[in-house]
Amino acid sequence: MPTSWWASPTIPHTFRDGTSNTLLFAEKHARCGDGGALWGHVLADFWQPVFAAWSKEPLQARPAPGECDPRRASTPFTGLQAATADGAVRSLAPSLSPATWWAACTPDGGEVLGNDW
Repeated sequence: MPTSWWASPTIPHTFRDGTSNTLLFAEKHARCGDGGALWGHVLADFWQPVFAAWSKEPLQARPAPGECDPRRASTPFTGLQAATADGAVRSLAPSLSPATWWAACTPDGGEVLGNDW
């Protein structure tokens, strides 16, 4: 879980990795395992509409019934739709490496996006 939900990030100042290299929004199943994406849910649990808060694991494309992880971004399609901080939307392949996924999830980690971006 993040150390603080009350940080005060601003675009573009705290997005040192670049707004085109940082994900802000991504698809997530409404029901997934023991959680999902309940918009407006304020309790720190697996129903919050967040991804990359409890896990560095990459996206899930078409997870099998019973194998959906509510901590991760997920899609029923072959590619996950995600929006970057500059407003662009892209389809991310399920073959995206964990390192590239995490680099795209952090706005100021200094990671370099891989060739699979």
